[in-house]
Amino acid sequence: VFGANDPREQDLVVDGQQIGVPRTEAVYRTNHGYDPYTIEHYMWNGTGAYDNSIQRYLMFPEIFDDYEASKTLISVKEAVNVTALLGD
Repeated sequence: VFGANDPREQDLVVDGQQIGVPRTEAVYRTNHGYDPYTIEHYMWNGTGAYDNSIQRYLMFPEIFDDYEASKTLISVKEAVNVTALLGD
């Protein structure tokens, strides 16, 4: 279970770069784990799926920051849009 501003997410480092972007009200998670145990035991480490998962993870904060900056409440329409963008 991960809570708001989880330190495991904050401390996520990939290829020497800190990429974790925790949120206080996060209700989302991608399939890219950020728990150290999960990362160590990934069966897809070093694959294209691994890299793609990181890219999708990094899209979340960009999308939510854009909604926040434009003062857009996330309704069903916006939630479906986020899902569609990440699933493309």
